Amino acid sequence: MVDLIKNYIYGKFATKYDGEVSIVEDFWIQITDKIDNSILLDLLKDYLTCHSDNIVREKEVFKIFKQKFSTTDQIHSLLSELLGIVDFYIALSDANDEYWKDRRSDQKLIKSLKELNLFKNTKQYKSVVLAVHTTLPDLLSDVINIVKIVTFRYNIIGGKVANEIERAYSKLAQGIIKGDFTTVEQIKDQLKSVYISDDEFVSLFANVTIKHKSNKKIINYILNQINAHVTGAENSNTIEDLEATIEHILPQNSLGDYDFSPKDQDQYFDRLGNFTLLESTLNHKEASNANFNLKKEVFKKSKYLITKKIADYSSWNPDSLQNRQIYLANQAKAIWKF
Repeated sequence: MVDLIKNYIYGKFATKYDGEVSIVEDFWIQITDKIDNSILLDLLKDYLTCHSDNIVREKEVFKIFKQKFSTTDQIHSLLSELLGIVDFYIALSDANDEYWKDRRSDQKLIKSLKELNLFKNTKQYKSVVLAVHTTLPDLLSDVINIVKIVTFRYNIIGGKVANEIERAYSKLAQGIIKGDFTTVEQIKDQLKSVYISDDEFVSLFANVTIKHKSNKKIINYILNQINAHVTGAENSNTIEDLEATIEHILPQNSLGDYDFSPKDQDQYFDRLGNFTLLESTLNHKEASNANFNLKKEVFKKSKYLITKKIADYSSWNPDSLQNRQIYLANQAKAIWKF
């Protein structure tokens, strides 16, 4: 589709004098030298959504593009604007991008970007951030933090379908461009429909299952943020603890005193309450498959408070696992909150 748009643009300038054609070609080349076609298509979709009354779907981009940019002056102005925002849009996917070098001291911004980069299949928020960047740049840090929280509650823990949150983000982006929403409080208010309430969030979190094999980074992130919160270190810019391993309290091959039926073991193995952080020096195979009383002795040596606290349980069974997950859920409610 990007090639269709390119051909459409070049066709519009086919009858213009060489100097004007050269300028437009130079704009296009500069843009496409910076960005892959798939990401450029995302940028165009988000840009068009910001400047429309409805969500622009990927399959509609070319049609809407032609409707909105039918003259050479409109196209020239658009390409100039895209060239000015393309570096920003690319940098949204990488908190370490050189684009952010002058904002490294803004810990909230950089940390929130890192967290959003960690979340899978959650790019619906980019239209909002693009709108803020172009019209309310002073609110960028606050808004990225807000969409991180909303996305975590809605997508990561809620596991809800993307349609509703995409509509909310698109409506908000359009309102920001029009000047209807100009404050952080107004932006929060517009996202209330997709901000999962505390009660629902705790209920969802207390029962969430996250497959360990394909989600090690997100599990590490969640546990690390909770551990930082309970130890008073939540202002840290670290989102994952690279020194930590993810330990299953109930092992996959249980050899010890765990009160789980075979059915329960399958059901609870990847529950979030069954995960904890553990130093690699303590997490060896013998400890991993040991009975619970022996594991508790290992957990007591850990530097992670959420791991040390497991030693307070007299046994590890579905009830104790559920109680721990409820405890984690209540900590999470206070972390991912606005």
